[in-house]
Amino acid sequence: NTINPWTHCNVMVLSGEMKPKHPYWYAYILGIYHIDAWLNVEGPTRKCSLKFLYIRWLAPLTDNQLGMSCTRLPKV
Repeated sequence: NTINPWTHCNVMVLSGEMKPKHPYWYAYILGIYHIDAWLNVEGPTRKCSLKFLYIRWLAPLTDNQLGMSCTRLPKV
């Protein structure tokens, strides 16, 4: 997958909860970063490149009426 904060900055991922109230988590990408770090864990020191996203998590509104009977989509 490709993530570009300048064109499509909203993402949706499967919920990491065991019994989710909502099947997805939503996020807004604020930036994409990478760092070069030196790891010193059990053995010789080695250089490692780490990539990460800076995001803002969004939550679905729980008091929103939604579904086919209301003809409304969930609001985030």
